[in-house]
Amino acid sequence: MNRRLAALATTALLLAGCGVPAEQTPRELPPSRGLSEPSEPAGPAEPQRSEGTVAQPIYFVRNDKLVAVIRRIHTPATVDDLRQALHAGPTDAEEDADITSVLTGTLTITGIRISGTRATVEVIDNLTDINRTDKILAFGQIVCTLTSRPKVTTVTFLRNGQPLDIPRGDGSLSGQPATAEHYRALIAPA
Repeated sequence: MNRRLAALATTALLLAGCGVPAEQTPRELPPSRGLSEPSEPAGPAEPQRSEGTVAQPIYFVRNDKLVAVIRRIHTPATVDDLRQALHAGPTDAEEDADITSVLTGTLTITGIRISGTRATVEVIDNLTDINRTDKILAFGQIVCTLTSRPKVTTVTFLRNGQPLDIPRGDGSLSGQPATAEHYRALIAPA
């Protein structure tokens, strides 16, 4: 009990000696230096990328089928991150597992714009030099990769700013927005 009384007495002495006099009415205090306004206005905030990565499927090709390869991409992943991953192609280890890309040398993505749930992809192509199956797989790689991104459900294509008819998984040509479902028959089972 004596220890408890000693602790209470010490606490009371410390509080009494803290140097702040008791006042009966509140008063306004001047702002502290740490809370004052900055001397010059801050510029526009730079977009910040949060730390960490997210698992992002990137579609490549093996045995004439689309295969999803999981890549770790900085979060939040941008459409430019996806474009770069597609253009970079498979890693050495993925190539050792017979994974390729039909985009290399055939289709170059020059821009991707997202509006609502639609991605619009501007391309330069050399598609006259490849067979029809590779054309289908090239567009399938892009469509399936972009629609694996949250909130993107459809993809349209432009060449020289003009709508481009693209081959679907069944070989038909269409200028309508494409979905991963259009290439479902070409996606290899996981």
